[in-house]
Amino acid sequence: MNNNRYMWTVLIIHWLVWGIIALDRMLPTYVAPYIINDLHLTQAQFGMIMSTLTVTWAVMGTFGGHLSDRIGRAKVVFPSILWFSITTGFAALARSFGQMAGILGLVGLGQGSYWGSGVAHVSEVWPEEKRGFALGFHQTGFPIIGMFIGGAFAGYVALNWGWRAVFPIAAIAGIVLSIVFRLLIRESKLYLDSKNEKDSVTHDEHKVSLKDATELFSNRNWLINLIIIALSLVGFWAVSTFIVIYLTEVKGFSIAIAGGIVGIVGAGGFFGQFLSAWYSDRIGRRPAYLVATLSGAIGTLILIMSNSVPIVIIGLLITGYGIYGPIALGEAVLPGDVVKKRLVGTSAGITMLVAEFFGIIGSVLGGRCNDYFGQTGSLWLGVIAFSLATVGVLFLGETAPRFSNRQSDTAVDFVK
Repeated sequence: MNNNRYMWTVLIIHWLVWGIIALDRMLPTYVAPYIINDLHLTQAQFGMIMSTLTVTWAVMGTFGGHLSDRIGRAKVVFPSILWFSITTGFAALARSFGQMAGILGLVGLGQGSYWGSGVAHVSEVWPEEKRGFALGFHQTGFPIIGMFIGGAFAGYVALNWGWRAVFPIAAIAGIVLSIVFRLLIRESKLYLDSKNEKDSVTHDEHKVSLKDATELFSNRNWLINLIIIALSLVGFWAVSTFIVIYLTEVKGFSIAIAGGIVGIVGAGGFFGQFLSAWYSDRIGRRPAYLVATLSGAIGTLILIMSNSVPIVIIGLLITGYGIYGPIALGEAVLPGDVVKKRLVGTSAGITMLVAEFFGIIGSVLGGRCNDYFGQTGSLWLGVIAFSLATVGVLFLGETAPRFSNRQSDTAVDFVK
């Protein structure tokens, strides 16, 4: 298999993995009205259920990324896919708040382990000058499979076979994909060259120490990005967790139709993740980031104020761009811009850890806002979070290789 073909094979398979992760993670939100009714939950409790997945996702994101820096990307990714796929199927068996929360927590262990490993693998296989394109494309798996396809899939299956059926079907898809990954994907040459280097200095440099992880927090751009993506994740989960409930209870759509309409967010998300990362290589990370976070605030505000179906659709498209664009830049691209290549997995993992913990606020506080202030409460929380993230972008320095002074080699110094 020639190098260019293999690069695309790696990218497509990782795109599918990320999409299946998105599908499994978002499925509960698509059948939320059924789950809330069958398990006798408040919206705050449903938000807490989603937050258990976020907690384990975040913890394992750091561990998985760090572990992949030590033992290899593929050695972490394969068992991660298998684990989250099998545990997703168990969600169909949940009969109470505690059972559903526990099962989704198990799902998060596998999904979180993938993140840093997958981003690092794609980053290593593709050349640096095309990293924005590759990582942006990779990130589109989340909105395309997770929302554009996932919403319609969940609505159709739930309507015809019940909400519990969506979980084992998704589990089967993930198990099949894990086998494909195992058969076709190998460790990157960059990783293996570094690992097998006989020179003791280079070998030691491959190891990731606590000092390396601590040093990240003295990096100005890395720290500012951490604040921006944390706020963006608050907005993401405040909107995403309750969007189907909003469309059914406030806008009056059936669950099946609402699931299809949510796919519009996925379409907007495709452009948000792919274009934000891709044109950030050309115009810079900061302007691309600014457009993305501002779109999150404006799109969600349009949803709140909309009084007709066409306006709802426009709002969903802009919201999709705005809630997904910052994730591509903040969790995938920028963490790789500002660290040495050998630390990309750790950098992405820690970024995700902190951001996802803040994302818990979106789910839990969003549910509280809806319980106390009505169904638009979580959306207003999203508007506030994305507005604050936009302000944060103004303080970010430019990190795109085209606009920075660092050299394109396999090890990038910290940008101070």
